[in-house]
Amino acid sequence: MFRFSSLFAGLMVIASSASAQSAAAQADTVVVMSYNIRAGVGMDDVRDFRRQADVIDARKADVVLLQEVDSLTRRSGHVNMPDTLASLTGLNPYFSKSIDFEGGAYGIAMLLKNKPVAVTRYPLPGSEEGRSLIVAEMPDYVVACTHLSLTPADQITSTDIIAILADTYNKPFILGGDLNATPGSKTIRRLEDAGFRIVSADSPTYPASVPAERIDYIMVHEPSGRVTALDAAVIDAPEASDHRPISITLIIPKI
Repeated sequence: MFRFSSLFAGLMVIASSASAQSAAAQADTVVVMSYNIRAGVGMDDVRDFRRQADVIDARKADVVLLQEVDSLTRRSGHVNMPDTLASLTGLNPYFSKSIDFEGGAYGIAMLLKNKPVAVTRYPLPGSEEGRSLIVAEMPDYVVACTHLSLTPADQITSTDIIAILADTYNKPFILGGDLNATPGSKTIRRLEDAGFRIVSADSPTYPASVPAERIDYIMVHEPSGRVTALDAAVIDAPEASDHRPISITLIIPKI
């Protein structure tokens, strides 16, 4: 009886391990970061791309969503910021121009570990300056980055556009960025009513030195609720930018 019980227990352990490995093989583990990089300038007014790249590297993110990104502007020394950060981190850069600025462009970007199936840019309203949304479709999920307008009416229009777009995909839709809106605001409630679930940490992100406001988010639109969120964090980076970056690990079932 003892031998039989021991054998049975051993078989159960093997079966459990095989089941866990099978489940892992059927899901993507994706580390997502969102970071407003203030065109490379830290709280000490020093422009230092290496410092920001080090913050990104430390998290080993698969997807990095960037806001306030310069490309070839005079103020940033005509540096192509997405390409520079990509070369420093080993990730693939994708840029979305929101406005023309100082001989170059200013907008948002993504750094991706894996190359996407497709990348699309969408204009969004901005009364004070043009805004945009960049969307990358991966085999098993979609990821989008934005930096919403400061104007509430523009924010609402933008959230409606994003919600309609998310509904067109039969995949989990991850949204991240500086939304310029606090929890409980009409903008955030609008996204939640449209099926977006906030998965980022419930902590302030701005200003980086002594955070007092939560305006940076990562959200998931996935009606079946199969995406699991782990390790939500506001990253301790008080000097590299005026926002602290946020990150989350997502377990996404393969399609």
